[in-house]
Amino acid sequence: MPAYASLVALESGLGNSEASLDLVNQLRANLPESSAAAIIEGDLLMRREKFAEAAKVYQAGLEIGETSELVIRLYHARTQLGEMVSAFEFLENWTKRHPKDFDARRVLASGLIAMGRLEDGAAHHEKLLQERPDDVGILNNLAWIYQRLGYPRAISVAERAYSLAPNMAAAIDTLGWILVQQGNPERGLPLLREAHARASREGSLRYHLAVALNQLGRVEEARRELEAALETDEF
Repeated sequence: MPAYASLVALESGLGNSEASLDLVNQLRANLPESSAAAIIEGDLLMRREKFAEAAKVYQAGLEIGETSELVIRLYHARTQLGEMVSAFEFLENWTKRHPKDFDARRVLASGLIAMGRLEDGAAHHEKLLQERPDDVGILNNLAWIYQRLGYPRAISVAERAYSLAPNMAAAIDTLGWILVQQGNPERGLPLLREAHARASREGSLRYHLAVALNQLGRVEEARRELEAALETDEF
């Protein structure tokens, strides 16, 4: 399947639509009882931003055989169509029926953050962390949630993520930003500068820098950072 997927992606990238579909049909003919073709074809349609068609292909694949990969893909296709509520309910029901599906729960946990359901998001991240206690992404998200909820343990979780990935911009930024929000801009500012150096296009990092500088009374520097943040494409 990986070879077929690579060939489909290559033909698609070259603009050879017919060749891409021929490969998908070959796979479907060779493995009629497998959902592999649905994954590859659906992914092809997603890359072309044909989200409704992709959703139908993924759904058809699930009727052949339920897999976590198809469930997650169908969820993403539905969210791209604006069907946020039904997509979320679909994924939530899946995780209830398959509580050990780590990947689906991880997507669900991120969705909860996006929906503003931080308490539920924290609960799911805590379950994920029990299985993978050294996962930096989970730790980083959890630190962010705890800070938003006002939990004192946010700083210790952020420090744990930073200790595991001292070169990751997201982990550096989270720790620095929490320190600033907790009234320690002196320690937070160097971390935020380092995060910005590693991900200079992200406007949110410059905003965090501006807040830290303002807390330290460096108003003009803060103003420059805000002006620069407004000029970035990624905020």
